[in-house]
Amino acid sequence: KPVLERPVGTASSGARVHEVVGGGAPAQAMAQVGLLCQAAAETWWVEPFVATLSFAVSINAFSIAEAKSDVKSKRLDDGERDWLYWFGLRPLSLVTPAAGLAYWAGIYVWVSVVSPPDTQSGCDLSFWTLLRLAAELVFGLLAYDAIFFAIHLLMHRGPRWFGRATYHRRHHTNETDLRAMHVLQHSFFDGSLQVLVNIVAQRNGIFGPKMRVARWLHNIIVPYLLTESHARVQQLPVASRFPSLFPGVLGHRQHHTTGGPPFQQFFGYLDHRIFGFSVVKDMETTAATS
Repeated sequence: KPVLERPVGTASSGARVHEVVGGGAPAQAMAQVGLLCQAAAETWWVEPFVATLSFAVSINAFSIAEAKSDVKSKRLDDGERDWLYWFGLRPLSLVTPAAGLAYWAGIYVWVSVVSPPDTQSGCDLSFWTLLRLAAELVFGLLAYDAIFFAIHLLMHRGPRWFGRATYHRRHHTNETDLRAMHVLQHSFFDGSLQVLVNIVAQRNGIFGPKMRVARWLHNIIVPYLLTESHARVQQLPVASRFPSLFPGVLGHRQHHTTGGPPFQQFFGYLDHRIFGFSVVKDMETTAATS
């Protein structure tokens, strides 16, 4: 879903990595980290790899938690706890690898035909760079969530032809047994729209195209929150602690059950303003068990 765009082949304009002269081992280590960061910023496949790794780790971690819960609730026979169970691969599914292959195929086509934006790396981590990093990260998450809210709403409440074209109902085919791995179960068009929305958010930050470090962090946070919103666990690690900040994550399982709000994937201000949706005290339990 989150997507990379190939960085320019040379050091991005304005990018600075502090030179350290002397200063001992810690300073030299920081200089090496800066150089590695700059090299990564100039390597096209780093950004999609970060997104892929974030999805893989998040889905795996939640799948292990789901399997343990299944054993306790007798959904999964104790005898099924083989090596697949311990690697978070129960129940076994081809959804994740198929989505990964489609994602990387799309990335390859994109970087082959679209010129990359000229942007800073963000590797110097100066005070002003950190401020810009925080602003770009917050703005990017808000933009991604708001843009896809409109598309998601059209999938459910818009013209019938749009719903049929996107085939969003494929994402809603596991309502009785929704799990973390189903975050990647969607039609090609549906998934492509999420990737394209992410491209828009990454290329159009508050200061222009986002810095590479901000893009990497974005591609860690977005896959994690999307995966958490689908996980069958008793307590959602982030949304349960910040229900007012992430009602879209907390209520997403409810959306899969009812087909109604929240249509936002992370936040909830648009659902609240348009539909009167709000976080209720028992939503934490509803979202985890419905």
